[in-house]
Amino acid sequence: MLGPDKKTIMARMMLHLKTRLSRFTLSMRFFTLGCVVMFGAAFTLGTWVSNRIEAGVTENYGSAAALYLESLTPQLPFLQTTADSLSDEAKADLRRIFVDGALGRQVVTYKIWTKDGTVLASYDPSLEGQNFGLSDALAKAWDGSVSAEYELVQLNDPNLGTSIELPLMGIYVPIRNVQTGNVVNVIEFYRRAEDLQNDIFLARQQTWYVVSAIFLISGLLLFAIVHAGSRLIERQRADLLRQLDSNRDLQKRIALAATRSTSQADRVMQRIGLDLHDGVAQHLSLLALRLEGAGLKDNEDAKTITVALGNAMTELRAISRGLALPDIDTLLPCNVVKKAVQDHNNAYNADVRFEPLGETSINAPQAIKLALYRVTQELLANTNKHAQASQVTVTFTQTTAQMTVTVSDNGTGFDPENTITSPDGGQGLVGIRDRLLPFGGQIDIQSQPNSGTTVTCSIPNERVQS
Repeated sequence: MLGPDKKTIMARMMLHLKTRLSRFTLSMRFFTLGCVVMFGAAFTLGTWVSNRIEAGVTENYGSAAALYLESLTPQLPFLQTTADSLSDEAKADLRRIFVDGALGRQVVTYKIWTKDGTVLASYDPSLEGQNFGLSDALAKAWDGSVSAEYELVQLNDPNLGTSIELPLMGIYVPIRNVQTGNVVNVIEFYRRAEDLQNDIFLARQQTWYVVSAIFLISGLLLFAIVHAGSRLIERQRADLLRQLDSNRDLQKRIALAATRSTSQADRVMQRIGLDLHDGVAQHLSLLALRLEGAGLKDNEDAKTITVALGNAMTELRAISRGLALPDIDTLLPCNVVKKAVQDHNNAYNADVRFEPLGETSINAPQAIKLALYRVTQELLANTNKHAQASQVTVTFTQTTAQMTVTVSDNGTGFDPENTITSPDGGQGLVGIRDRLLPFGGQIDIQSQPNSGTTVTCSIPNERVQS
């Protein structure tokens, strides 16, 4: 299990590699990772194929040697029967074949085994009669299969004090009775395998050449395909970035146009409010005075008309006051919200509490300050009309990132989703959302029936040009 230090080092290495690769193109990342993957795959496949070839060549050499040895068994009739010991004459025949004969130049040592792992005869007479047990290769031979093993053996010469590394082929050959076909003896002999070593080396070399060539050609073809696709992706990415920059510029222009449109609409509403206050309201006042001067004050119809005129004048003054633009040019955003609260308290004889939080000395463009005033004004108007609240608090929070106006009350509450989306839900909240949209602002409504309402409006502190 890796310790914390090793885990940290590996995590840093992976992060470093990921960071470096992220700077490359798709084709270069594929080339880098593909080289690692293909090298690993080629090494695994080449090793497996080489081992299989070595095993196949070794098995073929063993089979050929076994066939040759079986052809000599007629000269050794004593091997056709199972015996607990061999005569000196039989051992001499074995030495004549394996040492003095043609095999003497190839065979290094030999043994005749019994079924329980005892050596009947050996190139080294000191081993005869000793029991070594059944090895896997010996057990396989007694089961009737030829077993061959290729290995490099270190041979020491005590007389000369030197040693050489000699490739040897160890072969276990089962000897069968000609009549019964049963295995009666097992001959183990080691022969020199320089020719086998050369064949294995050539086979491995050719295998690695073929595997390397296949993976190299495949890798280059795949890289060419991925590189073509990568160049297309890079071109499309560059086009998308250019289009994104264009869209951002267009979005900025749209937001600027919406801001100017909002400001212009507020100026139009201010003119309408002034016209209502200075025009229609004055005519209604004059009409009320004329009725009173005409001596119709005590008439029942005159009283009704007088009351209606008074109500109309009150509503006109409220409308003109709501449409009028406040003097907020020199005010900071915090003071703009504070003024909206004060104007609401004065108009409706309310007791809304104002709480400034955060950094309140950051200024903002005229359009944003106007939006803050109108949003606060509309939220408080909704609270006055619908909430039936005894406590209303306005909180203004300003940071370097954004400005936030929060209006909380303990009133009746409502279901925000149904109220906003229903046909008769009014235009107040929708209008607030539309007013915030050009500045990237958002509105969040938290309310439930009989649980009060908290409305939070936020505007990013971006310097929008008015």
